[in-house]
Amino acid sequence: MNIGSWDSDSGEVYVIAECGVNHNGDPVKAGHLLIQAAQAGANAVKFQWFKTDALVARRGPSAEALRPYELQPYAFADLKAMAKNHGVDFLCSVFDQQSAAEYLALDPPAVKIGSGELTDVSLIRGVAYASSWPIILSTGMSTMREVSKAILEIPGRDRVALLHCVSAYPTPLEQVNLRAMDALKAFHCPVGWSDHTVSPYAVIAAVARGAVIIEKHLTLDRTLPGPDHYASTEPRHFKMLVEEIRLITGILGSGEKRVMPCEAATMKAIGRTP
Repeated sequence: MNIGSWDSDSGEVYVIAECGVNHNGDPVKAGHLLIQAAQAGANAVKFQWFKTDALVARRGPSAEALRPYELQPYAFADLKAMAKNHGVDFLCSVFDQQSAAEYLALDPPAVKIGSGELTDVSLIRGVAYASSWPIILSTGMSTMREVSKAILEIPGRDRVALLHCVSAYPTPLEQVNLRAMDALKAFHCPVGWSDHTVSPYAVIAAVARGAVIIEKHLTLDRTLPGPDHYASTEPRHFKMLVEEIRLITGILGSGEKRVMPCEAATMKAIGRTP
């Protein structure tokens, strides 16, 4: 799978800075988040594109609380242009058919379907047949059967990436269940981890277990009011986490068992030929 210039077979972890609604409805704050993501070394920045009325119709009155966090299409278009200027991919999660159509009109490198929409067959089918872009599916709150049904709606298995996810904000570490990534690999898709914990440990462990995509929430300030700030990471720590991901990727290596260059001196000292 390719997302922008990234190849899932390259060995590089695709790091998504999930800004979500942490802009609190302010396009200027959204731009600041994007810049922080780029400076931290993320591959992509991601926001949530939704229509509050559509969410209320499907999820009920409680979704009305999201109205202050809704950005308009022009703001997303500006953010996409800003992302290009800062060298990061611009991604969005979509929640309804209208938002999906507006997002796809921007010619994005991929589409994200969040855990809450994994069982929304009409949305997944609509996105899948409206474009040929890769689709990233988060799998929180779902069973293997539900994941399978979602994938069957998407023509072309090479278009799908799956993110193990636990939809609790924050997620307790003892319920992360990273071995579920191994189960998702049965679908023969790139597999990663969408993190909602408040520590770096789950991300580091996921990369060590072979996650090729990492999604982590980014905020300017964890004390801000809003639904996701507390389970997010502030810029300084996000940058440190990206650096750790890159370091771990290098430590994992190619997987080929061979003599390493640093062993040459030891081999010479004991009389063995490198």
